[in-house]
Amino acid sequence: MRRSHHTTTRRRGAQATCAALLLGLTLLAGGCTPKVDLKPPSAFARFTKGNPNRWITADGVRMRARTVDNEPAATLAFWKEALARHLDRRGYLRKAERCFTTQAGLKGCTLDRMQPRGSEDWVLSVTLFVDGKDIHLVEVVGPWARWQSHEAKLRAAMANFVPRP
Repeated sequence: MRRSHHTTTRRRGAQATCAALLLGLTLLAGGCTPKVDLKPPSAFARFTKGNPNRWITADGVRMRARTVDNEPAATLAFWKEALARHLDRRGYLRKAERCFTTQAGLKGCTLDRMQPRGSEDWVLSVTLFVDGKDIHLVEVVGPWARWQSHEAKLRAAMANFVPRP
């Protein structure tokens, strides 16, 4: 069957859009040294090896912070939607989403997702902050029952998030 010029052009436009989103998600997936002052809840201890911006609780809930370039330059709403679509395609189930303003006046959004892992449900919670040329990410992962016991203090830590100049 022969395709019309209009169908081919529309398909190429959709492919270009997907390529741009994949590029953005690749940048989100890569990590750089965070330019943040993050005070994790007291239950979290800093890993001593490797990246200094990783923490873990005694019951195995993990957290890490990283900063990537805001490239292509976009808004918090754009990156939130791109990340939500990426996680949806990867099979994560939506638990909750919330956007807020930190005490320093920076807008952020947290996306909480769940996924079965063996006999347990696990949570992946990603908080995004877009600060000019930087995107700051704070990711928390762990079994639902253990993550839930830290949830309120994690929310408070995100409300106190401050990027470094």
